[in-house]
Amino acid sequence: MKKFTFILLISLLSGLWNYGTAQQQNLLKTFIINGGVYSNDADHVSVSYYNPNAEQYEVIDSIYTQSTQDALLDGANLYVCAEDSLIRYDVESMSRMAGTEISGLNQLEVYEDKLLLTRQYPVTTQSLKILDKTSLETLETVELSGEAAGMVTYMDSAYVAVPGAWGTQEGKLAVVDLTSLELSREINFGADAQGLKEVFRKNDMIYTVNTNFSDAEENSFSVSRYDVFEDEVETTVINGDYYGYYGNSVMAYDKIYIPLSATIASYDINTEETNFNFIEQTPAAVEYDPANDHLHITESDFETYGNYRVYNLEGEQVQEQVDVGIAPEAMALDLEVVNEFSYEQVDSWIGEGSKEAMLVIDWNDGTEPVSMAWGYRFDGEVTAEQMLADISETDAYLEIAMSGGFLNDIMYESEELTHSGIGGDPDWWSTWNRTDSTLWQMNDGLSKALTDGMRYGCSYGFEPEATAPGLPTAAPEAITGIQNPEERETDIYQSDQRLVVESKEPLQTVQLYTINGRMMKSVNPGNAKTTSIAVADFQSRVLVVRAVNRDGRSFSQKIILK
Repeated sequence: MKKFTFILLISLLSGLWNYGTAQQQNLLKTFIINGGVYSNDADHVSVSYYNPNAEQYEVIDSIYTQSTQDALLDGANLYVCAEDSLIRYDVESMSRMAGTEISGLNQLEVYEDKLLLTRQYPVTTQSLKILDKTSLETLETVELSGEAAGMVTYMDSAYVAVPGAWGTQEGKLAVVDLTSLELSREINFGADAQGLKEVFRKNDMIYTVNTNFSDAEENSFSVSRYDVFEDEVETTVINGDYYGYYGNSVMAYDKIYIPLSATIASYDINTEETNFNFIEQTPAAVEYDPANDHLHITESDFETYGNYRVYNLEGEQVQEQVDVGIAPEAMALDLEVVNEFSYEQVDSWIGEGSKEAMLVIDWNDGTEPVSMAWGYRFDGEVTAEQMLADISETDAYLEIAMSGGFLNDIMYESEELTHSGIGGDPDWWSTWNRTDSTLWQMNDGLSKALTDGMRYGCSYGFEPEATAPGLPTAAPEAITGIQNPEERETDIYQSDQRLVVESKEPLQTVQLYTINGRMMKSVNPGNAKTTSIAVADFQSRVLVVRAVNRDGRSFSQKIILK
């Protein structure tokens, strides 16, 4: 096993995150796309599904082309690539909704209202198309340096595999800005990443499976790991007794499952351990089922048969073989999100407008409820930062600290409940978004533009990895109501290295506490209406300030020291 490291002298991209799977899911059906007999031009592509509950296999449509490349489910939409035909189906009615003719179809990915499509031979440079995901009309064609394959999206960028034409001596990863719909750059992973075909991500790492078998005496493939924050690429070359790469790889937890001739190998991204005989089967297609932790696998000789099987992550078959169409080279799993928190369950609504968004905050601190939800109405173009500011200003118990476009902390304090992220370790928040039909996905932070029906999530903690928000409860309606700063009796703020407390009434005492309730300091202002306290030597970043006026009325406020 060889390992080579390349330091990329390029600008650092920050804030790239992974998908979350906090919602519970059920598998409703598996869509299987069959290419038909390769040698028979009259045998066309068929679109079918298997329902595991009814143990039913059914063909729903035929596409008059000769092969299939990919299938993708997005909510109620099923997209199918079939040679030069891209079709969109409605999953509920099982009917065609749109279609278009595009040459060189390869792989699909959805980003918000866009459908991303990579292209292969005969296309050589115009290898990424960005389409409207409803009408399938082309919005932009992006020029890459060669044929393109798999991809993932983070934030507002797509990371696209560029293996190039057969025989290309190096693998590249293209970064496409999905806001401007332009190519930002291409990262050259070098000769050991030849045939860079598939792209995965976990936390701040991008993993690629590189499938060029260039050694006539000893077969090899490689896995590249790209550290986004460090701008480094590390490629591990793996040698073994196999003669080709079939189907597609999938990633589940810390392992990539890679089809190699008559086996599916498992590759551990942490230990680099490879099990070449994980499943002894030559797949046509592979999909990971997160609802049940299963691998769904199709197999075919492309002439006489096709079948479909299900395995657990220990490599044991858990479902009887189902006979399907010949050359079943694409699958898509129809997963239902259950235990959903709906807009109808929101009690606390802030703002006015014809559009709606939901804010879900999860402190992950073990205090129930750990996650709460607010509703937000708006019109026009509004960012998540504006939504958080409006809700924080309106809800007397919620305080959200933001500066320089970053989310520093979220604090909630009522008579019954106290939450603060900085009270934990580490003090770090992740931000997410999703819709009714999708799972949580990490996003580009506070600058994220809201869309009608979006759920925007803030989740505390990054150890051992970022966790998507859980199932929330409704923030109580009683806590809302805009606080007019002119009506506040006490104002607390930081000025340089001093904490300033100003009151409309004479002050009797001012006390400083840590977030855990330990008193740090007590001051007697002598009935003055203003006092200041030096805080330069304080170790705690977050303090609770309690001010009591001469009449015995108290006011408490959390403050984050600068």
